[in-house]
Order: sequence, then structure tokens, then C-alpha cells
Amino acid sequence: ENTEYQQLIKDSFFVEGEERSRLLSNAEQKLVDEVPVIPIYHFRSVYLTNPRMHGLAISPTGNMQFDNVCFKSSQ
Repeated sequence: ENTEYQQLIKDSFFVEGEERSRLLSNAEQKLVDEVPVIPIYHFRSVYLTNPRMHGLAISPTGNMQFDNVCFKSSQ
């Protein structure tokens, strides 16, 4: 148990706005710095596309973005 983390959380109960955000951000950073992370799952996606399709974008989170998709003629 990290007493500095606990104190940051307790202090955040009594303030608002930017000060509260700062305290909670500092507490979150303590967690990131001190708590180990062990990934238990990694999602993998497979995408099939048509060679005539252009402009498809895939975001870093794996979402397909069709905003700029167009199809070219096969000739």
C-alpha cells in the first residue's frame, strides 16, 4: 500500500476543478509507475479488402474508417 497515493486520493475529496484534476493525475501516475501490468489478452484482426478499394484507414485501435473510401474501375 502506497501512503502517498492514498493521501493524494484523500486530498482530492476536498478540492474541485484544476486542483482536483492535478491531484488525481498525480495519483494515477503513481499507479502507472509502481503497479506492474501483465497483458492477458491481445486482440488480432484480419481484414480482407478489394484491390479496387482505396482510401480505407484503420485507426490504432483497430476501427475501420470509411470516410475516404472509393472504388477504382478494374480497367
